Amino acid sequence: MTLATAKDTIARKFTNYRNNYKRKHENRLTDNDLYEAMKHAGSALVDLKSYSKGRNLFKKRHLDEISALRDDIVRNTPGISRVGAFQKALKTLWSKADQQHWETQAVGDVEDIYE
Repeated sequence: MTLATAKDTIARKFTNYRNNYKRKHENRLTDNDLYEAMKHAGSALVDLKSYSKGRNLFKKRHLDEISALRDDIVRNTPGISRVGAFQKALKTLWSKADQQHWETQAVGDVEDIYE
């Protein structure tokens, strides 16, 4: 993802949220509405900053292992959500993986980070 693509993604997410909100509320955009839209734009920026093609490819190819570890985490950690357990499992397995190998494998793949 290039810098221009990243900027376009942030602008698109912010603009889409703002326009949808305006449509739902009869074009009355208040300061609070703008604040909410900025929060969503900030969220998009964090998503872009933390996105890794290699990690995404690793996740796709090791989904069964991640899901199995997620199930173990859910069984052993009372009160944890399945989504939280999945993220924890992915983080654990990704930290043990050869990250450089996966980043190299993912070079050239064009993906949507919000797939």
